[in-house]
Amino acid sequence: MCMGQDLNPKAEGMILYRRYDPIPGDDENVETWSVECWPDDVKSTRPTPLGIAWVRIWRELHAEEVREGSLREILWHVLVADDLRRRGVGMRLIEACLVRWPNIHITEGISTAGLALRDSVDRRWPRIPVEVFSDAAKAQMRAAGIDLAEAAAEFRAQKRSLRQEIVRNYEAAED
Repeated sequence: MCMGQDLNPKAEGMILYRRYDPIPGDDENVETWSVECWPDDVKSTRPTPLGIAWVRIWRELHAEEVREGSLREILWHVLVADDLRRRGVGMRLIEACLVRWPNIHITEGISTAGLALRDSVDRRWPRIPVEVFSDAAKAQMRAAGIDLAEAAAEFRAQKRSLRQEIVRNYEAAED
């Protein structure tokens, strides 16, 4: 258990890491974890976590999957109680995941709140170009006189535009 005092002070709550037994029929090399944020107040009447993040970890990758930037640790979902959204709980969960798994890949948001959270994460921890461009791609860009920081900024802008389109389509389908 990690109390997380060094994490986002905006959100209160105790962080709990929970590893689950293998999911029947799943790849035996995959671990499933939840990272949960619970109320600090032991007298709280809330029977559920303030928020939860689901993490999948591949302990071993098959030979054809081993390459630079292989995704071994993936943050699949971040769920926050409706009454606590936009109050730092989601960011606290992501920070707790980054503390435990520094190279974790964070998937895209699928709601307006998810999009806002992902944008906050990208602004706070801009991991591009190191994680996005392979060494070969970086060498090609340098040889072509392309500035990696500019290419990374353009890539982030394209990803943000794509995220916005995905969220618009998702919300339109709900109507």
